[in-house]
Amino acid sequence: MHARATPVNACRLAALARLEEHSEHLTAAAIIEAFFQPFTNGELDESLPRMMGRIFGEPQALIRPMLEQEFKPTTERFIKALQPLLPDLDQETLQWRFHFVIGAMIHLLANSTPLGLTQADRKTETQAFQRLQKFVVAGLQSPV
Repeated sequence: MHARATPVNACRLAALARLEEHSEHLTAAAIIEAFFQPFTNGELDESLPRMMGRIFGEPQALIRPMLEQEFKPTTERFIKALQPLLPDLDQETLQWRFHFVIGAMIHLLANSTPLGLTQADRKTETQAFQRLQKFVVAGLQSPV
């Protein structure tokens, strides 16, 4: 897991750092785009989505410590970047909402096309993540 998580986290943190260098571009949408970047920039190890699907099927007691070790610092960094942009949300609410962002992302990685759509209706992974980005930003910004 560490070998696959490290480049994902590095990509996310680099994208966030570039955004923060140009604070005029710092929006919730841009931060979420940076968080999704490992899955939209074409550099993803194609086995990662399958691995994530398998991981989340394992018992929490087994997998939670690994997830905390690999993803908690990066997740906390993104929540910290979002906090000033979402001042009406307390820390706990923002953590829950970001948890839902991650859940939706994992679902999209495992199931890239909605049920009922044909192969012809299928969008590219980048297009799917653009749809997800709009959805989760609306959720993050919704009133408490």
